[in-house]
Amino acid sequence: MNREELLRLVVWQYAAVVAASVFSGVVAGLNGGLSALCGGLCVAVPNSLLALNMLLWVSRRDGANSAAVLVGIFVKMFVTVALFVVVAKFFPNLNWLAMIFGILAAVGSYFLLLINKH
Repeated sequence: MNREELLRLVVWQYAAVVAASVFSGVVAGLNGGLSALCGGLCVAVPNSLLALNMLLWVSRRDGANSAAVLVGIFVKMFVTVALFVVVAKFFPNLNWLAMIFGILAAVGSYFLLLINKH
C-alpha cells in the first residue's frame, strides 16, 4: 500500500463516520448523531495514528520490520477498545444502536475503498 492509498483510506473512513453521524442525527436526534460520531471516532482515530506511524516507518531508510508493524497493530487494537470503554463510561445517554452504526461505518469504509478501487 503506497502513501496515497493509505491517506485515501483515512479520508474515506472519516467521511463515512461523518455521513453515519449525520444520518443518525437525522433519524435519532442529536444524541444519536453524537453516539455514531463517538463510535466511529473510536475506530478512526487509532487507525489514523497507525497510518501515520506506517508513513513514518516507510520514510525511514531501513523501512519497517514486521515486529514493529505487529506491535503497532496491537497498540491500535488496545487503544480502540480503551476508547470504547471510555465512551461507554462517560457518555450517559449513549445510543448504542447509533454507536454501533458509527463503528460499522468506519470499518465498512475499507470495503467501500476496495470496491471503488476495483
